Amino acid sequence: MRLLAMIVLFIPIALLAQTKPASSSSRPANDLPTLWLVGDSTVRNGSGNGGNGQWGWGDRIAGYFDTNKINVVNRARGGRSSRSYITEGLWDAVLADSKPGDFVIIQMGHNDGGPLAGDNRERGSIRGTDEKTEDVTLTLGANKGKKETVHTYGWYLRKYIADAREHKLTPILCSPIPRRPKTQVDPTSQPTTYALWAEEVATAEHVPFVDLNRIILKHYAGMKPDEIKSKYFTTADDTHTNADGADLNASAVIEGLRALSDDPLKAYLLAEPKKLSTSGNAPVVVSCPGEVGSPYTRSFPMPEGNDDVTVTLGAPDVDATTTVLAEQRRLMLERVHTKPGESVKRMFTVNVRRPGSIKLKPREANYLNWDDQLTLTFLGTPAAVTSIEIGHVESAVTVFLAGDSTVTDQPNEPYNSWGQMLPRFFKQGVAVANYAESGESLKSFKGSHRTDEVLNHIKKGDWLFIQFGHNDMKQKGEGVGAFTTYKADLESFALEAKKRGAHPVLVTSMNRRSFDDSGKITNSLGDYPEAVRRVAKEQDLPLIDLNVMSKTLYEAWGKEPSPRAFAPKDNTHHNDYGSYELARCVVEGIRQNKLELARFLADDIAPFDPAHPDSMGAFSIPRLPPPTTAATTKPEGN
Repeated sequence: MRLLAMIVLFIPIALLAQTKPASSSSRPANDLPTLWLVGDSTVRNGSGNGGNGQWGWGDRIAGYFDTNKINVVNRARGGRSSRSYITEGLWDAVLADSKPGDFVIIQMGHNDGGPLAGDNRERGSIRGTDEKTEDVTLTLGANKGKKETVHTYGWYLRKYIADAREHKLTPILCSPIPRRPKTQVDPTSQPTTYALWAEEVATAEHVPFVDLNRIILKHYAGMKPDEIKSKYFTTADDTHTNADGADLNASAVIEGLRALSDDPLKAYLLAEPKKLSTSGNAPVVVSCPGEVGSPYTRSFPMPEGNDDVTVTLGAPDVDATTTVLAEQRRLMLERVHTKPGESVKRMFTVNVRRPGSIKLKPREANYLNWDDQLTLTFLGTPAAVTSIEIGHVESAVTVFLAGDSTVTDQPNEPYNSWGQMLPRFFKQGVAVANYAESGESLKSFKGSHRTDEVLNHIKKGDWLFIQFGHNDMKQKGEGVGAFTTYKADLESFALEAKKRGAHPVLVTSMNRRSFDDSGKITNSLGDYPEAVRRVAKEQDLPLIDLNVMSKTLYEAWGKEPSPRAFAPKDNTHHNDYGSYELARCVVEGIRQNKLELARFLADDIAPFDPAHPDSMGAFSIPRLPPPTTAATTKPEGN
């Protein structure tokens, strides 16, 4: 059964500004009224804010609204105060894109407490709600030496309200969400400073007011401060919430709206919120790393399992070529070209999982593969994305991968493995669940409970591709060897998968870059490839002999050019070109074995002969920006 839920989420104008004139409109193309969200990082943050787990409530709130009746556009921006959101022109951009009959929810205050000038932000406002002003001289960047009259926090809130009314918008004011309490919450305590001032302004100006501070603290009542921290906040600070905290805060906004005697958004609220998915139709244009901009990445909380994703690519005035990655650099779509004004839809299926009983290695703690979100990244020269639609699906076929660093979803450039290239070669309806991990032998894969997790999730009709050997050959001990312990463990793993109605496929390890003087690849893996072949023959299992195909492939590249297919100074691990070619070998093995899985292969994939690889010079999948020096450490097991 296919379950599909959709939420409409429009892409922020800030990203459009990277490649489009500042005057370009990013308002929704339809005639529906729009709810604009104006605020700071506690409203804006999504995608874990670069991996640190920060989530704002703005992107989570759309699921509470009937998107057949209203658009929800999150224009909040991290780091902004009530003052700087105006002085940077962000508020004017909202007004320019709005139309009469729209609504705007405003939540400011977290960044208003700093200095008025002379620090690294120059964003502070004067405390209070009166008409005090202070003239300051700015000291940063292009504004250095410029004079500015700074007003109170309340004055800026009144300006938002007056401007909204002038443009015939309905303003709704929120108090700032509370920071994590350091002591037991007293639900009867009265708000102070910014929460109090926001309420005072709302009362004086007769606008709807949602007291997020009180509502959220009420939910914290009875919890210990450490419990609140671990459940709702990131480890980094006591201001930014995690995904659960963002969900709580979004529900608090809705609770506050429903409690209003005259809720202006009542007609647009759903009785029950949609579970999740996103769609937007204001195109985002991003440029290839190293050219003009940076990738466009979004993350969405999804349950464990498989999700169908439909992306609409293209932009009105841009000739774009878009590549899509999912989770930890899994290649999903490769260089989809769209002409100016052209719009195309592409569909694929992504696996989202949790570690369960797996004993994760310390470096895996922040891996995108193990979080509670589905992350998508758009790259190109430039790339253009109009909408994203995500729906949880139960009927998809899952291809489980078990292996080592040559199979895993490598987190950073310049390393790449065939397992993370494989999803590109399948149509929608097949998800690749890559459980492989650097440094693992078949024995340690089992010992860290990765085998258990694969077998816990695999179901009838799924597939299991097993490739080990690189690290197994290094193991020592009595009785340890290719035809003893390794062969027995391989037989057991395959048998357990078959018991569950799945289809195991054995894959021999690709060769290392080990040329002899004559330009031929020598065997550096001992008896381990042959042990795999024997198990396949004895158990009547499909075999993809990547060991043989990689020998042909490497020799076709040649001894001198072949390093261009590997990570620098590495004869084991590949870059994206090398892993792409190995993935093509695996796909060809699926075809040659006439596996039922072959019917799910993408229509544009031609047969592949490792003796005639794709041109190195013609390969042009864009890369993510280079990681920090620390992140470029060679994968474990090298």
